[in-house]
Amino acid sequence: MLFEKMKEKDSARNPVFTAIDTLTDTDDIRKFAQEYEDWMVEHGEASIKGREREVARSNIGYILGYYSDGTAALWYKILPEVSHPIFGSGFGRGKVVTLEEALEAAAG
Repeated sequence: MLFEKMKEKDSARNPVFTAIDTLTDTDDIRKFAQEYEDWMVEHGEASIKGREREVARSNIGYILGYYSDGTAALWYKILPEVSHPIFGSGFGRGKVVTLEEALEAAAG
């Protein structure tokens, strides 16, 4: 399983970061995302029961916010169901987040 390989590659790190650093092939990215969602369904915390797949997609979107525009755009293009939980589905797909928007989001 690709998800397990990412966990094993760097066991001290979130496997989503490892996958984003490693995977560039469309099929591999889709497979990883599906396996991550499946893992969340099986191992997710009780507080997200029934929303595991949504949370997995949100986690990927959030983590992509730490990556270059090129890397984020690749993953967002391949996984259209993924979006950033704060800045929305346009983030990483051409939407520019201004400093004011980022500060407002951080302030809650």
